[in-house]
Amino acid sequence: MNNFSAALTAVSAAAGYEPALGGPVASGSPASRLPPEARAKYHAIVAAAEDALALTDSSWRRVEEAQKAVMHAEVRLRGLDANNRIDKEAFGYKDAVAKAAAARETLDRLRADHEARSEAGRPARELAFALGRYCERHLVHVADITAAPPVAAPQLGKGQSHADAVRAARARLDKLRDELQAVEGATLPADIAKQRARELIAGIAERGKPNVLELLEGRRSFSFALRYIGAPLVVGPNGQPLGKAGNDGYQPDAFATLAWLFERELADAVCREIDAHADPASALDDAQIQKKRAQFTAAILQTEREEEALIASAEAVGVTIMRRPDCDPRALLQLGDDMPAPQRNAII
Repeated sequence: MNNFSAALTAVSAAAGYEPALGGPVASGSPASRLPPEARAKYHAIVAAAEDALALTDSSWRRVEEAQKAVMHAEVRLRGLDANNRIDKEAFGYKDAVAKAAAARETLDRLRADHEARSEAGRPARELAFALGRYCERHLVHVADITAAPPVAAPQLGKGQSHADAVRAARARLDKLRDELQAVEGATLPADIAKQRARELIAGIAERGKPNVLELLEGRRSFSFALRYIGAPLVVGPNGQPLGKAGNDGYQPDAFATLAWLFERELADAVCREIDAHADPASALDDAQIQKKRAQFTAAILQTEREEEALIASAEAVGVTIMRRPDCDPRALLQLGDDMPAPQRNAII
């Protein structure tokens, strides 16, 4: 396990997967602090990845040997071809041609075998990598890694296989994730949007009030609302700033003045535009989004736990079903719901 674990650590560091900030690092490797059952499953998954990696490495060594054989056969053939331009029957020329062709055929076969072994072992390697990354990034600050209660596998339907049940669970997951995405992308209800628009315009109108105190108190001219304008930067050929082209200053804030003059008319116009584009059927306020997000997130994790329970029950009867590299590690390792959620958009 050491070779794969070292490779996992090295690749993680090279890719920039540093432990997430957020608190003191708990003592001991996160994987070594997993609950006993989770730790045993984690090590079994890493061992399976190491076995897959060993098979891939072995097949690649055979490819390298075959490449050397092709090179030697072609070098001998070119030498015979250069020194025997007339009599192709002499010096074993035909035999050299046959050996070179056989060496190339062997190389092609071994390359295809290596690609097949590499592809077959890819899910196991990606799964082990994802679990290791989750432990190092998300559990490193967790002092007490908790276990979740065991989840019973759903009963199989009449004529339904374990693979069928897992496919059904994954279809439910896809649907739940689509529904969660719809919640995340929900528009704001029109009444809340209009209230916020009026508050925004009121703030701009307040800023647009003219300053008449100088006229009243100092008997001088008053001034309209101004806004600060910074002079543009001058950038050199190397991208370094050289200074400013002119001086910073102020200029009349025409929009704020218009908002002060026509606050009600402007707010009404914006509200009419909101009504024209609002989608009441899909609109949700912040509290509704928060509630639905929690519901869908819990349902997704529970479904992933049931998926893992089905895979484990299939293994118990000798049926192997590949786990998804993007599965929730909390479900796979039977960790508590309070453990950190993985980053779904992280690169594996």
